[in-house]
Amino acid sequence: MHGPEEQVEAGLLFLVLELEPEHLSLPELTRRMSAKAPRRRAREAGAVAGAAASLIEVGLLSQSDGRIAPTPAAIRFNALYI
Repeated sequence: MHGPEEQVEAGLLFLVLELEPEHLSLPELTRRMSAKAPRRRAREAGAVAGAAASLIEVGLLSQSDGRIAPTPAAIRFNALYI
């Protein structure tokens, strides 16, 4: 079973893959993933930022010019998985 951190990572990865080839900034991705309520969105922003950092660290996402993109490995996995 996955914990909350892994759930956010999975959600972020699938969103970034779904948006490909459009690459959004971290704040834009946070808005897409978070609740509408400003206070809740502020709390969730930290979780999304942490998920992005973890996925970048393991090589599934990359960041360039402030935009988050899936790596070729993530795109290939997605193609095989779906």
